Amino acid sequence: MVEAAVVELESHHYALTVDAVEDVVEALSDASPIRAAMEAGWERVSRGMVETEEGPLLLVDVAALVTGPNTERNAIAA
Repeated sequence: MVEAAVVELESHHYALTVDAVEDVVEALSDASPIRAAMEAGWERVSRGMVETEEGPLLLVDVAALVTGPNTERNAIAA
């Protein structure tokens, strides 16, 4: 079985496949800066850390995930 998180972005729906869905939790804080080195892909899509009842979690920018890493380069080539 494939699991997916469905999101709406600019009136379009996207299904992002995931390995597993463990839980849905509420953010208890605003995003705070990430104080660790991250690989370039994660650096591009991360927007900070939020506190939850389960502990800190990475806040991911869905728009950055959907548009992909080469958006600027693809726009220039078009």
